[in-house]
Amino acid sequence: MPLTLDDLFASPDLYMHSFEDGQAIFVPMDRAAYHRSIFLDRRISPAAEQSMALPLASLAPRASAAQSTTWIFQMAHCGSTLLARALDDPGASLVLREPLSLRQTAVQ
Repeated sequence: MPLTLDDLFASPDLYMHSFEDGQAIFVPMDRAAYHRSIFLDRRISPAAEQSMALPLASLAPRASAAQSTTWIFQMAHCGSTLLARALDDPGASLVLREPLSLRQTAVQ
């Protein structure tokens, strides 16, 4: 069954992986998939192979107010994977390691 825009906003289990040709690419993720995916770039290991591409223009009108978020930025090759594993607490936090969409946004 194909994913829909309503599915996207109904659950945090659809992760915006990347941007391609003016579209946002979403992949299904769960706690186990995040844990399995050491990095969230092309090496991601999603919960399923299904993905959903949506035009960026269709997302902006549906966006809600930003939630409180904490960020830690660090340099590569400094034990970051170990740090990420230590900070990832299923009851309190979710660590996103090297999200491709963030890197693509920075390059733009």
